[in-house]
Amino acid sequence: MRRRARPGVGRGARSGRATAAPARVGIPWWHPACFHQAAVCHGPQLLVEADAVRGKTLASWPSVRKDLENAGAHWVDRQVVEDGNLITSRKPDDLEAFSEAILRRLETSRAQAAL
Repeated sequence: MRRRARPGVGRGARSGRATAAPARVGIPWWHPACFHQAAVCHGPQLLVEADAVRGKTLASWPSVRKDLENAGAHWVDRQVVEDGNLITSRKPDDLEAFSEAILRRLETSRAQAAL
């Protein structure tokens, strides 16, 4: 029996036929106050769709800057930006610093949960 592909995953996503619509299906529960969030490169565009960037400071790929600013975010050109429970980064070249920020945050959360 052949498994059905999830929206936006599988052949469609690889062949360029995927659209942003399937990604929006999960966004209503994906609220900024729920848990830690991390986005790199074009990832912050999902946060724009979730209306989760207003008043936040973020980094992203430069072409996403206007989308973020139009959604009420403050865009900066830095390797990693931490604002509340949100961690963002500009590009794949920044992944080492981005990963370190995520690990630090998770370690902090783990230590606080142990108290």
